[in-house]
This record gives sequence, C-alpha cells and structure tokens, in this order.
Amino acid sequence: MSGIKKLINFIKENKYTWVLSYLILYLVIFFVLDKTLTAKYILYTPIDDMIPFISIFFVPYMLWFPMLILLLLEFMLKDKQDFMNYWFMMFTGMNICFIIYIIWPNGLNLRVDVPDSDLPGQLMKMIWSLDPPVNVCPSLHVTSSVTAMISVCTADHLRGKKGFKIGVCAFFIIVIISTVFLKQHSVLDLVAGGAVSLFMEIICFFTPWKKLFAGPLRKFVE
Repeated sequence: MSGIKKLINFIKENKYTWVLSYLILYLVIFFVLDKTLTAKYILYTPIDDMIPFISIFFVPYMLWFPMLILLLLEFMLKDKQDFMNYWFMMFTGMNICFIIYIIWPNGLNLRVDVPDSDLPGQLMKMIWSLDPPVNVCPSLHVTSSVTAMISVCTADHLRGKKGFKIGVCAFFIIVIISTVFLKQHSVLDLVAGGAVSLFMEIICFFTPWKKLFAGPLRKFVE
C-alpha cells in the first residue's frame, strides 16, 4: 500500500503525469472504431501465406499492453523529458493510425482453424471473437513497440543500462513477430507500423513539437 500511496503523491506533485490519462481516450477510440468500421480494403501479400500460425506467440502478444504501461510508468517516475518524448511519440503515432483507419478502412482474411487441443490457439480464438480483423494497417502493436524501443534507446536516464535496453528491445521484437505468426497482421501492416514510428521519431527529436501546445497545456509538456 505504501508504494501505491507514493505513486499517488507523485502524480499529485507532478502535473505533467496527467497526460497519461489520454490512455483512457485511446481505448475508447480503439473500441469504437473496431466495432463501427467495416474493412473496404483487404490486405495481403504472398509472404503472409508462407508464415505459419504458431499459437505460443499468444503469450508475448498479450503481454504487450501491460509492458507498455510498465514502461510508461518507469519513464514517468524517472525522467520527465524522456517520459514526454515517449508519450508524444506513442500516442500521436496511434492517432495517426486511427486517422488512416477512418480514411482507408482496411482488414485481413488470414485467420485459420485451430485444433481444440491447442490451448494457446483456443485462447487466441477468444481474442479473435472480440477483435475483428479490421483496422490492421498500420499495426498499433508494431507502432507502439517500435516507439518503445526508440524511447528506451534514446532515454537519458537509461544511459549505461545496456542489459535493460537489450531486454526491452528483444521483448518488443518478439511482440512484433507474434503479430504475423498469430495471423493478426499482414507483413504490410508491420512495414506501415514501423514507418509511422520512424516518422514520429523525426517529429519528436527534430522539430519544436512542444510549441504546438499553448496556454495551460504548455505546462504539461515543458
């Protein structure tokens, strides 16, 4: 309980941490688009057929979101500037993905039959039943994973922590790979997701993006 109290007090004392509340809006937008948009463009490459369904990738795929939250908290508690860069790249990148979904509604037709004896596969089928194969390109899993790796590798407060960086990057590389082995994404989605992240890296580190925030909002990012 003392750890939770310390976290609450830290948030109260550091107003910039409130930008993390955008996570709630992100989830709302994601589920609304997921349930309302219909795919008009089905994505496919011959490479997709060469990639087998491997159900064990269900584990890293599902650990993706908790890992993102833990990493955001790590940045939030250790360095404001690193945290703001990470937050800006990740959530702006996700917003770009949402805009693309609305303008260019896309989807997949890659899902396969899963044997009843395959427990991870059956768990993945449950995810499929809740998450229709729409709004796939660019991949949110990939965009956020690449952004996490960029943030970890460029963070000032993580200088000298080579082992931590390698571990985080290895995890997110596995997450990216899992998206195609679980038939959640096409190779095209991965390329597009990576491109969004690299674009956001350029915006974050080579433009005065904080000047876009005016008035009371400025204090949250500077």
